[in-house]
Amino acid sequence: MEIGCGARIREFDGRRYFYFWHYERDNGRSTRKEDYVGRVRLPCDRRPAVGNLYPTSSLRRGVRLEERPYGGFARGALPVGCRQCTDGSKMVLFVTGICSFHCFYCPVSDEKMYKDVVFADEKRVTRDEDVLEEAHAIRATGAGITGGDPLDAVERTCHYIRLLKHEFGPKFHTHLYTMSTDADKIRMLAEAGLDEIRFHVPPGLWSRADGSAFVGASRLARSLDLTVGIEVPLIPEREPDLVRLIEWAGAEGLAFVNLNEMEFSEANFPRMKVHGYAMKHELSYGVKGADVVALRILERRWKTTVHYCTSGYKDGWQLRSRIKRRAENVAHPWDVITEDGTLLKGIVEGADLEPLMRDLANTYHVPTDLMGVDASRKSRRSFTGPRSSSRSIRLRTASRSSGLGWRRRTRRAPQSIPRRRSPRSRGTAANPARQTAQPPGPCIKPRFDSGAIRELDREASRRDQDRADRT
Repeated sequence: MEIGCGARIREFDGRRYFYFWHYERDNGRSTRKEDYVGRVRLPCDRRPAVGNLYPTSSLRRGVRLEERPYGGFARGALPVGCRQCTDGSKMVLFVTGICSFHCFYCPVSDEKMYKDVVFADEKRVTRDEDVLEEAHAIRATGAGITGGDPLDAVERTCHYIRLLKHEFGPKFHTHLYTMSTDADKIRMLAEAGLDEIRFHVPPGLWSRADGSAFVGASRLARSLDLTVGIEVPLIPEREPDLVRLIEWAGAEGLAFVNLNEMEFSEANFPRMKVHGYAMKHELSYGVKGADVVALRILERRWKTTVHYCTSGYKDGWQLRSRIKRRAENVAHPWDVITEDGTLLKGIVEGADLEPLMRDLANTYHVPTDLMGVDASRKSRRSFTGPRSSSRSIRLRTASRSSGLGWRRRTRRAPQSIPRRRSPRSRGTAANPARQTAQPPGPCIKPRFDSGAIRELDREASRRDQDRADRT
């Protein structure tokens, strides 16, 4: 029996990576395990920080290992869909939850799995306008079409491809994930204008893909001028089979192989546990052991692009980039966009607010383009009076550059504003002894835009339920 633990540094292509090793008991034997920790950066290392490391033009370039954000790596040039994902400009179009396969690692949520529903990002789709509105909201330059299997609803999939191409033009990039090798359906996709197809080869075929139906399907797709690649989860114990799959993809001339870090979700958690998988640490949904296998694979030189995409990248970079992109598109001049993509503003509520706005502009020199009156807002029911209509001024909380919040109560106003009922006291008699005097005039205080917060809460909820839709 061997015991102990330690650390080691491995070097790939002149770059150093830090590992922690230890021994674990496995069927009565001691097995050495290594966990990837991170990149080793020395004071003399003057290489630029990791950002968008891929080119914007050609699909192929000189092959070398590149570190990407949140533990990802790529050897070779990334496909267009992955570049758009990094920019936050890719809309995820979930066209159906129907699928003919039953993969134990599938993280699609119970809300969508085997249900014929459509979502554009986190937005439920009931009409074509919902898809176009979401694409415009994030200023999308492309769409990743996923499911389920989109080819199980191929006519609907072709309809959405044509819809997006008609709205945004032929340069709007569309790529699709499928396990199907149906030749007629692939032709339908090409006729509709699909740009890129990513085959999800079942793990049982990884070691013998060269004799499977994916050979004919990939050759047909390439003959129809589609970019063809492979996208599969990285299953740590299937490393030899995965190596053979990548070798076949390179020999066949496929453009790329994307390896997604296999991850836990609320839907697949019981199945993953039954198969003996564990999370690599409490702050990650990724499977323990995947990082080491990924680096071992990427250490080799391949005839095609090999890209390892982590679950942390999907959360910390892809989703965040899309939220910030949406914020930049919907923000008013008086909104402050935070680092996380939320919108910060100050709101003054009351009646007859135009004089106050003029006073803020003339006396306190608040720029008029940083204020606006929202006449559609209504005040909530107060303690002392019936429901009454009011309006609000939306204004930026500070200068254009600082984004700092501020709090202030005005002493002069046309009329006082009654105190609002507390949610805890709703439906009960007011206690005069506990009521405090409300200063006259409107109250100015910093707060987040409630609509934006609700939008982000819904987006976070969808993200936790269905992490597959961000691939």
